[in-house]
This record gives sequence, C-alpha cells and structure tokens, in this order.
Amino acid sequence: MQPRRREIDWRLLLVAVLCIPALWGFLTTPGLPADNDSPLYIARALQTADLLRSGTLYSRLAPEFYRGLGSPLFSYLAPLPHALSGLHILVTDVSATDSIRLVFCAALLLAALGMYGFARGRLGADCGVLAALLYLYSAPLLDDLPHRLGDLAALLSFGLLPCAAWALDRAAGAARRRDHTLAVLIVAAWLLADMRYWLGGLALLCIVISTSKRPRLLTLLCVQSVLLCAFFWLPAFVERSLVQWVPATLEGTLFPSFAPDRVLPVIVLFGAALAGSAVLIRVRKFSQNQQRAALAFACGLVLLIALPTALRPHSPGPNAPDTLDETRLGTYATLRGGYLLPASATEPGFLNIQPSQPARASAFGQFGVTLVEREPLSSHYTVNLGSAQVFRFDRYAWPGWSITIDGESHEGSTDTHGLLTCEVPPTAREVVISYGTTPDRVLGWLLSLLGAGLFLVRRISPAAA
Repeated sequence: MQPRRREIDWRLLLVAVLCIPALWGFLTTPGLPADNDSPLYIARALQTADLLRSGTLYSRLAPEFYRGLGSPLFSYLAPLPHALSGLHILVTDVSATDSIRLVFCAALLLAALGMYGFARGRLGADCGVLAALLYLYSAPLLDDLPHRLGDLAALLSFGLLPCAAWALDRAAGAARRRDHTLAVLIVAAWLLADMRYWLGGLALLCIVISTSKRPRLLTLLCVQSVLLCAFFWLPAFVERSLVQWVPATLEGTLFPSFAPDRVLPVIVLFGAALAGSAVLIRVRKFSQNQQRAALAFACGLVLLIALPTALRPHSPGPNAPDTLDETRLGTYATLRGGYLLPASATEPGFLNIQPSQPARASAFGQFGVTLVEREPLSSHYTVNLGSAQVFRFDRYAWPGWSITIDGESHEGSTDTHGLLTCEVPPTAREVVISYGTTPDRVLGWLLSLLGAGLFLVRRISPAAA
C-alpha cells in the first residue's frame, strides 16, 4: 500500500507571509512601551523565571511583588502568558523584554493561522485566507491589544480561540486519537490564557460544537479540557473572597463578568471574519483565474486599509523593568486598574509600609530576630526573646502560609496592614514560615488529575478510537 502523499498547503504559507506587516512593530522596534501593560507582563515573566530557577514549577504566589511582601496575583491571573515567557527566559537566557515580544508575535501568528484552518474547513481555502486577514488585521488584534494596551493575555486568548475551534472541527471529522488529543490540549491552553473572555469564547465554541458532526464527542473533549485546568480556576473562584480589590482608578476588575465589553468583541470579531470571507463563495462558479483574482483583490484591499496602522513607527520603552530587582522595588505587581490586598486588611495600601530595601534583615526591625535564610516561598528565622512578642513577618497574609515554631505548627493572624503575624513565646529559638497549599487547591489538583486520567484513557484505549 502506497503511503498517502502530503501536499504543501500554499495558502497556509501565504497567510504566514501576510502576517509580517502585523509583526512589523515588534520585529523592528527594540523594547516595549512603558505606558501600557507591557511592564506588568515583564515583571510577571521575571518572577516566573525566578520561581522556575528555584525549583517551583507552579506557584500561586508572586513572592517578590509588592516590594517583597508577596502578591497572590498568580492565583487569579490565568498562568499561560507569564508561564510561556518565564520558561523562555529560563531556557534561552534572553531578556524579559525580548521574551514578551516573542510571545506577542506568536499570539498574532496563532490568530491568523488558527482562523485560516477553521475557515478553510467550513468555507474553503480561499475563504480561509481572507478570514485570516480580516481577523488578524482587525483593530483590536492589530493595534489595540498589542500596542495601545499591551494586553498580552487578551491577545493570546484571541489567538488561541480560532485554534481551538479548528482543533474541535478536526477532531469531529477524524477518528485518530492524536486529533482528539490536540483538541483537548488547545482548548485547555485557551482556558489558561485569559479568563476575562471565557464567556464570549465558550459561546462561540458551543456554536462550533452544535454545528459539528459529532457534538457529543466534542463536548466530552471540552469537559476534559476544563478538568485539566481545574488546578487554576477552582481555587481562583473559591478564594476570591479572601482578597480585596483596591482600585487605583474607577475602572478595572479581576474576575470575569457579563459586561458586553468582555463578550461582544469575541463574537463580533469571529463572526465578522467568517462573514466577510464568505463573500468569496459567490465567485466559485467562475473560472480558476477569476477566483484567484477575486482573492487577490480582497486580500489587497484588507492590506491596503491596514498597512498604515501596521507599519507606523512605535516608540520603544526604556523605562520598563528588565531585572527582578527593578520589579521588586517597584509597584509592578499591580493590575492596570488596581491591586490586591488581604481581605482582613483595614488599612489597605502596600505603599504605606516601608520595610528596608526590601525587608530582609529582620522582621521589620524587631530586636532578637535574625533572618537565617529567605527563599522565594519560605523564610527561616532564629529568635532570642526575653518575653513573648507578636512577630510581624515581612509577608502578606495570603491563603497558604503556615508558621512553625520550634517544629510545632502555630496559627497566624493579620495586622491592620494585612501582614502575617504570630505570637512567639519567650522560649522559642526557631521560626519558619512556608507557603503551601489549601484544601480547595488540593481539590483543584485532584480534578486536574481526573481530567488527565480521562485524557490518558482515551489516548491508550482501543475502544476510544
């Protein structure tokens, strides 16, 4: 039996080439702007790379944020954007700025290639080319998210969404287990990119599933993806009441909502790209040369409109942090609309706390206390107290911290600023605090293991094929 010959998809290569103008700003301009969210993503990438170097594969705490007091930002932000950039920094030893620029470019490429694959399966290859260009060169993907806002998470979510739709369509039309595996992994990656756009994206994926040949199979694959991501989303929603949102402006929120600005852009962009490309179906009755001319005219018109925006010069941002020390001493742990503090803090504002640069020598100057070792997720102190004292640690009291005094576990409390405190007896000699897990995080990991088990069963079971 002759092996099936693989043909080159020249239109896919064409789409990749036509992506170059959209990437032009990142390819030709060094640095990133400092007046949008880019410095925040640089700081998160640096913190993730530092945690990976210390042997921590996944942490819900950013220990060096908030001037070394620690931030639970990673508990509530989808981990894929900073995980990709942090891992790239660790493996290649490039600067954080270059790593973030690379992920921006990858997100734009995914948006174009994913839309091409999905539209090609539904409408044909020519329509796929035009749909990819309409999607990639729309105002949000071309300028707003990457350059004006610097919102890497949103751009990565918009890039992975058409890839997820393409993977589900591919899984519905094939009995090969590798196609099912690919669909589960890509949908899970989209879920871990940005949960602000889950509602609009899930609505679109429901439409894709309901109009497919095998809706029950695709529903099962999506359930597996949701279970795989439970380690993130379950604790994020359960522990949302344990933190308070301190707005720096009148806008900005951490959790997804039903606001139109979270749902409508996804549906409008996706639908406009498909509807615009569908006009090429009208020319299929013409000759092949006429069809190619129509495709070239439509693509040229899109590029003609978009090129002035795509190729305009972008100013670099020399003030963005590119080392962990710059991040630690700054305020880059905040979100654009505000920052997080423990719910029990009655005097919010980490800028009101002034530890030494940052607090490392002792517990905010308490005598008889020596800091022996400080790791990203733990601190080891030796104490020599004449009387019982309330020990105030240089850490915020986030869920997950545990206190051990001379090998025995002790309950901690919170001061008015939200810092972790504990009463230390006069006989104590050693105090250790460490950041660990909570019951809801354990449950999240168990659900993820269940999803991984279902995933492996379908992967190796002959009946699943």
